[in-house]
Amino acid sequence: AWCPFTGSCYKKKHPDKLCGEELQITDQKYCDVRGSFYYQEKTASPLLFFSAAAYCPEPENCLKNIESISTKKFHLGGPPVKVPCTLIDKECSAYTALSTKEAVIVVAFRGTSATLPEIYNALKDLKPTEPFVGGGSVLAPVAAAFSKLWPTVHTQFKEL
Repeated sequence: AWCPFTGSCYKKKHPDKLCGEELQITDQKYCDVRGSFYYQEKTASPLLFFSAAAYCPEPENCLKNIESISTKKFHLGGPPVKVPCTLIDKECSAYTALSTKEAVIVVAFRGTSATLPEIYNALKDLKPTEPFVGGGSVLAPVAAAFSKLWPTVHTQFKEL
């Protein structure tokens, strides 16, 4: 929640602090009004496998090969969604997956699969960023790729 006294976002009320435990968010438009917008390493780390699987041509096959995920029986919500990335003439993609056993829905995105020199050359002169849903900002081409991917991903998500 936004704290008008400190001009920052906090995640929950703390008895020894004016508003609570502060987050490093100083722009009110990026502060989740429910106060639940914060990063947790122990929650985030296992989710990296889902991002890694987004780089596989068939993400479901990759998920089956990851021991910590395979036991949770994830299946895709539809075929992976693929669009050209505008930053580099490569492909960006996303997929949805569901585990009824864990009662979890995953939405995973993959950026470009370009090489590091290709990315560096594309980024060295690119500076404009756009605010992103949930906080932070992204390069304009990343926002454009997300906008192309989201309608199909959102439909798959709702159908799960």
